[in-house]
Amino acid sequence: MKKITVVIAFLVCLISSVFAQESVELKGKVTDENNKSIKNITVTIKGKGETVQTNDSGIYHTVIQEGKQVIKFSAPGYASKTVIIEIVDDTELDIQLEKIQNSKSSRL
Repeated sequence: MKKITVVIAFLVCLISSVFAQESVELKGKVTDENNKSIKNITVTIKGKGETVQTNDSGIYHTVIQEGKQVIKFSAPGYASKTVIIEIVDDTELDIQLEKIQNSKSSRL
């Protein structure tokens, strides 16, 4: 009987910790290697099932759950960047992306 009580108490604590995760704000700015804002960068939160894009000033904003998050920043013409971060409160995450250089070589 004592074992059952301990198991039930453990399960109650586990379930309450899962539901206790709070929604927090994630925002930031995406710039290029010259610190210029980049618009229309896609910001994907793995597991969330939705994406947001940066505005004309390179700013993005979304609401996510606290905890470990995998965030991908991508756009045509730029090297994608994936960040793994532990979110514990409202967070500002600024990212710098590198422009992909044209790989075509000129031939004589």
